[in-house]
Amino acid sequence: MPVSKAQRLAQQKYNAKAYDQILFRVYKGKRDEYKQAAEERGIGFMELIRLAIEEYIENHPVKESPARQAEVV
Repeated sequence: MPVSKAQRLAQQKYNAKAYDQILFRVYKGKRDEYKQAAEERGIGFMELIRLAIEEYIENHPVKESPARQAEVV
């Protein structure tokens, strides 16, 4: 059953209020590779990206640059 115009607009309004949007580019063919990797793991494409970012942040502590260290002192 097609979605009504009112329903589509309501969904767009909710999404604009509830979510931030991140756009980025990948080399040709990588999108399909990433989608396949997500499918093989039983998760959605966007979930794979979100998990990858969160895992990276968790496992790679912030490195203090010499300039930043000088500001703290």
